[in-house]
Amino acid sequence: MRNEVMRPSDGSKDYYISYATKEKAILPGTFDTEDETALVQTILGTEYSPEWERYNWYILNGDHREIYADLIDQGFDKCYDYFCSKPEQKSSWSN
Repeated sequence: MRNEVMRPSDGSKDYYISYATKEKAILPGTFDTEDETALVQTILGTEYSPEWERYNWYILNGDHREIYADLIDQGFDKCYDYFCSKPEQKSSWSN
């Protein structure tokens, strides 16, 4: 499996884009690849547990890096709008 991460140029740690490709066996010795692109939102802890973090994973099937590269510096909301515009490509692993 290969994984790449793209972060906003302003250094924001609130969200990032993660791209992963993995091989899956179709038949013995025959492989296909699956691509997933995730918009990952970091949710920081509360005043009661500041070290706690959790993540929302908005995952699309396929390679969406080129579009997210144009959107990432426009903010999380623009990236999320793009995710929402592709319901047919939403991964079953997505939030």
